[in-house]
Amino acid sequence: MSQVYLQAQHTAAPYLIFTKDGKSHPAQNMGVKSMNQDDPLLKAAIKAHFGSELDRIEKRQKYYWLPLDSYNQPNGNVEEIELFPSDYATLKEAKMPDRYPYWWIFDDYSSALDRAQD
Repeated sequence: MSQVYLQAQHTAAPYLIFTKDGKSHPAQNMGVKSMNQDDPLLKAAIKAHFGSELDRIEKRQKYYWLPLDSYNQPNGNVEEIELFPSDYATLKEAKMPDRYPYWWIFDDYSSALDRAQD
């Protein structure tokens, strides 16, 4: 299945917490009701749980990926995947034109569809 190649770093977590010590942590079972990064209860829970202050929180987002045909060209399909914005940025900045599937990821459906049908 195509998504094997394109899973986010923390595949089960809907949110990714970045702390000021430069680490990222999956946000699961935090014991808080809100993932609003301005919430003082959330900030206190993160400080207590991870031992560092909150830097930012990322929510998983939808992106669009083009599977390839036997000639290594988009096969006309557009698949929806979910990644964290930082994972998407890392893939796009990697600049690995010889490594499939990293350059066939788009952040909007219309761009992905235009390229898939090109």
